[in-house]
Amino acid sequence: SSFAGLAASPGDQTTRATTLGRATAFADQVRTTSNRLQNFRTDLFQQARELTDQINTKLDSVAQLSGRINQARAVGEEPADLQDKRDAALLELAELVEINTYTDGNGQLVVQGPGVTLIQGDSARHLSLDIGNDGALRVMAETVAGNGSDITHFLSGGQLSGVITVRDHDVVEMQGELDTFAFHLANEVNAVH
Repeated sequence: SSFAGLAASPGDQTTRATTLGRATAFADQVRTTSNRLQNFRTDLFQQARELTDQINTKLDSVAQLSGRINQARAVGEEPADLQDKRDAALLELAELVEINTYTDGNGQLVVQGPGVTLIQGDSARHLSLDIGNDGALRVMAETVAGNGSDITHFLSGGQLSGVITVRDHDVVEMQGELDTFAFHLANEVNAVH
């Protein structure tokens, strides 16, 4: 190893240059890995934004179809084709974020999302993303007052939950492990040399 050679011949300029070159290359690799992890978090943020947009589009579609279904039923029609479209949209929505559906006492579709009602009849509630003080993503459900209600801790399934878990838990943990490794290695090298 370079350090063993340096310990055996501390005055040898070639050995010193080789050791320094290898140490610099290693530090560059650690820095590159750290940068890649940060870029991956940025990419996951963008992916979460795209998923949130897709969720909102699906919510609007389901709410609109529910309104049309209710209008058709009000005039005595049986809108099977609209129900099929709504069911397909609900299946796609369920892949993006966990949902539960039921019909209320007025025959209106209700879609419960993570800790919030997302659709009631033909009205949809949109989701948005925010970044907390700790850098973690927060999923906000719009409220009547216009403020967002943080529902992040209710997320437990769907693609959005998975992306947020990877970004704000897994990648953060990997970054912490890399930082700890680099810190301990630097301390060990400094202690020996």
